[in-house]
Amino acid sequence: MKKLLILVFALVLILSAMPAAFADETEIQVTDVMKVVNCEEWVSLRKTPSIRAERLNTVPLGSYVSDCKEATGSFVECTFNGQTGYILAKYLEPSSQDAWLTFSNKAVTISNIEGYGYENLYEKVGNYTVIAHTAPQGSGEKMVVGVFDANGISVWYVTTETAYVSELSLTEAFIGGTAASPMVMVHNSTCGLAALDLTTGRIRWILSRNKVSLGGSISYAVAEDGTMYIGGYYGPDPVCIGVNGNVIWRSSSGRSDIYWLYDIQLQENGLLCCYEMVGKSNQRGLVLYNYQGKLVEVKQ
Repeated sequence: MKKLLILVFALVLILSAMPAAFADETEIQVTDVMKVVNCEEWVSLRKTPSIRAERLNTVPLGSYVSDCKEATGSFVECTFNGQTGYILAKYLEPSSQDAWLTFSNKAVTISNIEGYGYENLYEKVGNYTVIAHTAPQGSGEKMVVGVFDANGISVWYVTTETAYVSELSLTEAFIGGTAASPMVMVHNSTCGLAALDLTTGRIRWILSRNKVSLGGSISYAVAEDGTMYIGGYYGPDPVCIGVNGNVIWRSSSGRSDIYWLYDIQLQENGLLCCYEMVGKSNQRGLVLYNYQGKLVEVKQ
């Protein structure tokens, strides 16, 4: 009887300690974008909020996940590379990666943005109009991006700034995603590339400059499936980025006499890229890469 009482007492102590342990694990501020931490290589993105659930993907240490929401137990619901699942909260921390994007619900007009600096983007997408203008701001460069409905009423807008200016454009905006799920792409050459839902402004993903630098005054081409091909001055040769923000490949001409990319066109047989300097003559030329990022032909 005495042994039974000791076992019961021990069990009570264990059970009473469990809520506190779980509470410690879930005491985390959940923000829209979060960073994977506290692991050696990767964490599991699971189908349901359970350590026994199917693993959908592995998320490497230092990666960012978006659309984060509190879930049951010790998990956070989030999206990585287009897959939505659950990660243990203890492996995530609030991220400042979106700090270079400043959102506002303040009503603005199309003329408010058009009166700011020079036009970076003006495009109609379905019933929406997307406008971006850039201008010097203090010692840096500032871009304002706004989305307006069919009546010209602002749905959302965002600003981004750089810490310095140069002879290049350091901020750009363009339409990405697919026809069924369009995105507004915002590029800040000192920070990275962000994909924003066109209708809500919600961040879908961020590809930081630490992962891949795209240069300044970028050029881009977007395929029907949302695959992007991007490159710029002082950046790499074209980089292939998936619709979910994953870097598929980085091309390289392998030549030091090809540089300053300024235009990318999608051709049936590959990417036709225009460079300011090609060959010993230092004149404009064309370089064709196949869709695996390999150099095919150089034309001067």
